[in-house]
Amino acid sequence: MLRTSGTDAYNDYLLPLTGADSVETLIVDTISKANSDYVDWAIRSAEFVFIAGGDQSDYLNQWLGTKVQSALSHVYEKHGIIGGTSAGNAIQGQYIYDPDGLLGAISEEVVTDFCHETIHLSSNFLATPILQGVITDTHFSERDRMGRMASFFAHISSQKYAIGVSEHTAMFAVENGDSVIDGTGHVYVLAKDAQTQFQQTACGKPLIIRDLLNYRLQSGDQFNLSTGATNVLPSRLSIDGNKAQFYSPTNPY
Repeated sequence: MLRTSGTDAYNDYLLPLTGADSVETLIVDTISKANSDYVDWAIRSAEFVFIAGGDQSDYLNQWLGTKVQSALSHVYEKHGIIGGTSAGNAIQGQYIYDPDGLLGAISEEVVTDFCHETIHLSSNFLATPILQGVITDTHFSERDRMGRMASFFAHISSQKYAIGVSEHTAMFAVENGDSVIDGTGHVYVLAKDAQTQFQQTACGKPLIIRDLLNYRLQSGDQFNLSTGATNVLPSRLSIDGNKAQFYSPTNPY
């Protein structure tokens, strides 16, 4: 369990749940700790590293360019598992929503200006192949984050997918891209095709996107992050930041 704040309370919870031989929490809250030999060894020795919720900007500020970053890549390369919740999910993709001291981006605000002051993206913390060209978000339907995730997606140069995960829900993916959903909520995957238009993406102007593909996945559904193969038919989502009701359809969830 990897984090920059909090306690080791996950240890006693995860040990019987996973049947692991051992569970250890590392609170790595400085660059110095992130470059320590012990932290490097502990992560590299792990079969499963789970990154807790918190502040993804803090994770990037303390871990980017350190032994923590390279050790996490090593875990994946040896066919270990990397996961995370909330902020720990936010750093999984190639692109990362990185507020870094700014107010949190809110859908109804960011759609009014493509370069809204709360939008700040970073990239390339993890190099997981199936998550290249991907940005993730969490607490998704509960906090109406569809508008902001679509805006993030429009900012990405090498767009592949934007993945929004609702609470009490997870997407489990393996090396070939196959993934399955588990939990009581939904996972939303935004993608583009020939019909999709990023009609207005200029600073100082409202965001306008036409016909994004919106896949609504629930427990048991599958989506391949490499090929796009899925058992779910997508709907079409458009966003017009000029309008008070900026979603079309009005309920994108």
